[in-house]
Amino acid sequence: HSDESLRANFSGMIRRRGLETHCRNLGEAFLEVLESLGGRDRILVLGAGEAYFASDFLTGAFERLPRSDRVRALAARSHDDKPSIVSVDLGTEPERFRDPKHRYLTGFFSSLEDAELGKFGAVVDMLGCFTYTSTLSEDLQKSLDALETGGRLWIGTTDSLAIYRDDRLLLLPEWLATIDGLEVDFSRPRPVT
Repeated sequence: HSDESLRANFSGMIRRRGLETHCRNLGEAFLEVLESLGGRDRILVLGAGEAYFASDFLTGAFERLPRSDRVRALAARSHDDKPSIVSVDLGTEPERFRDPKHRYLTGFFSSLEDAELGKFGAVVDMLGCFTYTSTLSEDLQKSLDALETGGRLWIGTTDSLAIYRDDRLLLLPEWLATIDGLEVDFSRPRPVT
């Protein structure tokens, strides 16, 4: 995908992915990590759309009440005990949601300055940057660099992302497993509805 094409077709991308959708599609381990993050932690959400993940998590004001008791409990925690969230997307910051623990950055992830981002306990991309990017290896490296020691990277995509390396074609999880110090737990996501 070219950057111009992404900008031109931006409105047709998958949108409205809130907290429950992320937890359902990224699995039990993802929910456990969110439950372990506290008020001093930070989450980076790539391809954040209208920031529904951040809005649901920080305000607990869901458009539709989550089926999961654990997701409701997560969003019901005290505001001080919730992590700060940085959302990155090509769109504009949503008018409907402002919170002191949320920052919305507009633009391509690859073009953001590292100093503008900082370090995170979790980086999350569900059908976002890694699905549509024309600079996959640079974006993956940037996301790994944004993780603090012990941080977790969560990727949900409908595509079979592959990387050609050393005369071999590797699926994304296989390639990630070649990075020293990186633990990869791969499971196929459920279909997104």
